[in-house]
Amino acid sequence: MNTKEMIYSMIDNFTDEQLKQVFTMLNSVKKMLDNEMEDDLFCEKMLDDYLNDSDPEKHKSITLDEFIKELGLNPDEL
Repeated sequence: MNTKEMIYSMIDNFTDEQLKQVFTMLNSVKKMLDNEMEDDLFCEKMLDDYLNDSDPEKHKSITLDEFIKELGLNPDEL
């Protein structure tokens, strides 16, 4: 018996009220998984954009304090 068949067998014994609750939970899980997939696609695109960027300074890094100063903030006040 595959997973879908096991689930169908299980829900055959649920009441209508239980099925409504299961539907609500499954709908929430589906939305969460869809959002996670969108996040993954966004991150993959950012990585691809970075890897394909020809800017010679893309590997240049700065310290956190330097970045804070670039933002016009004082790192000692944070």
